[in-house]
Amino acid sequence: MTKREILAAGATAATSSDTFTVDQETVGVIVVGLTGSETCTLQIQYDDTNFVDVYIDGTLSQLTATNNIFTVYGPGLYRLNKSASTANVSIHTAS
Repeated sequence: MTKREILAAGATAATSSDTFTVDQETVGVIVVGLTGSETCTLQIQYDDTNFVDVYIDGTLSQLTATNNIFTVYGPGLYRLNKSASTANVSIHTAS
């Protein structure tokens, strides 16, 4: 299993994580440190420079304080867009 930190702990301002690639496999994503209504929204790159939010069956793909892990099914170049947070937040992938 390959693990990678895509947003280092210490990020409280709204920001985007490093990108991660999903090829034929799946990638697990976990966020640590969100509280209350803070979110991390999954985005996919749709051209050379732009990202768009990911919706599955009409539901925005978000990590929250009470839903802090999910699986991303490829293929694509992804990132997470984190809202401002009161505590340090880190985001990790595993594949």
